[in-house]
Amino acid sequence: MSTGVPSIGKIQDFMEHLVERGYEKALIFTISPETSGMYSAMRLYSSVEGLETYVLDTRTVGPGVTLLALYAKNLLEKGHSFNQVIKACTLRRDQLGVVATFRTLVYLIRGGRISSFKGHLGEALKIFPLLSVKDGKLDQIGKARGSAKSQRQLIEKVKEDLDGSKDYDLAFFHADNPEEMRAVKEKLKEEIAGAALVLDFPSTTVLGVHGGPKYFGVSYFVR
Repeated sequence: MSTGVPSIGKIQDFMEHLVERGYEKALIFTISPETSGMYSAMRLYSSVEGLETYVLDTRTVGPGVTLLALYAKNLLEKGHSFNQVIKACTLRRDQLGVVATFRTLVYLIRGGRISSFKGHLGEALKIFPLLSVKDGKLDQIGKARGSAKSQRQLIEKVKEDLDGSKDYDLAFFHADNPEEMRAVKEKLKEEIAGAALVLDFPSTTVLGVHGGPKYFGVSYFVR
């Protein structure tokens, strides 16, 4: 798996296709510019004749982007204007959260995010990182030795961030690791029961590139 930005031609063809389908406005959600060139590319090349566009940096990665887009859709269906939706999503993007844990450090080593020595030592000792997004950047917020402790650490972080929340959405994602994902859901069943929306996603590109096989995580949006 690798990440990349569509060509100028593909971006403009897509936007022109929206015009052909009768759209007059487009609100474009992207992952943070610190993790991808998509935001800059869309800012530069998404403008086409006949279409008003706004590119919104969600300041996150993963399925939280979809959760914010669905929130925007809900506002539009309730009659909010395009500009009102932009303002609401901009104000609430900081209420997106994501936590993920990996089952290999190989791809973090390849990407230069950790040194070869630390990475291979962590592999040998089965030390797994817990990652989140801070100021638009992937950030290690914890680590645990062994998969059980790592899983527990992720669950505790989600519970902590959702504590006291009454209106929130959840999104679960993993890279071919349904067993651990089921275990996480079982331990978060109260949070799932209280969520307004619960979605399941396959591996997302940016996290997948760094996480490799078997990584998993949870995104959430507190309204």
